[in-house]
Amino acid sequence: MAEYAAQHGVDHTVFRMQTDYRYLTPELCGRMFDGLTELYNRREFLDEVNEYWQGTNGGGDNCRLFLIDLDYLKKINDNYGHADGDIAIKGIASILKQACRETDIAARFGGDEFVIFAKKLPEAAVEGFLARLSRIADEVNRQLSKPYRVSFSIGHTQCVSNDGGTLPIDDLLKEADAMHYGMKKRASRSAAHLRHPCLRLTSNQRNIHAYLIPLMTHRILDLVACIKSHRAG
Repeated sequence: MAEYAAQHGVDHTVFRMQTDYRYLTPELCGRMFDGLTELYNRREFLDEVNEYWQGTNGGGDNCRLFLIDLDYLKKINDNYGHADGDIAIKGIASILKQACRETDIAARFGGDEFVIFAKKLPEAAVEGFLARLSRIADEVNRQLSKPYRVSFSIGHTQCVSNDGGTLPIDDLLKEADAMHYGMKKRASRSAAHLRHPCLRLTSNQRNIHAYLIPLMTHRILDLVACIKSHRAG
């Protein structure tokens, strides 16, 4: 992707922010971007992060990985239809696009899962980044003006090399799916974000906020290892 931008005289950040498709052929758009959200797809995300990680010899300074899950997508689909489900997915994408910096890499990883690879984001700055996500999410929700509130669960960790070996991507995704199911169950017991009565969910928190969930360290380490070994595989 960086090579393509250089060959065509396009600033790499134009691609990074994913806001201008004039320089891309339909084939490249399909290969690089998720059709619904216009975020990077999983393949391009892994390529981008792997390219950066290799350039730093696996020692990226203060890189953090954020995993974001759209909450209650099935309930939105069941109660309001799949068109509204798509609106909710695109709402999360809009939040990420507005909150991310030019150097960040955001993607729809699949289904209701999104990822952000944030470069040079020290731990002390994480709270501010999450607060920005929350403020933007509140505004997006206001603009959507839906009878439900779109919300998401988010976890993050510092990216470090995994010295314990790597996992094939298929195995990683199966493990991530299993962990995701357990996380969503715990999240549903801990907080309810959607407010429409037919969903039988309540919330005592005002914002369309990110409900922070501590993620399992092994999932993050395995994902980082997958990123590092992606091209080799």
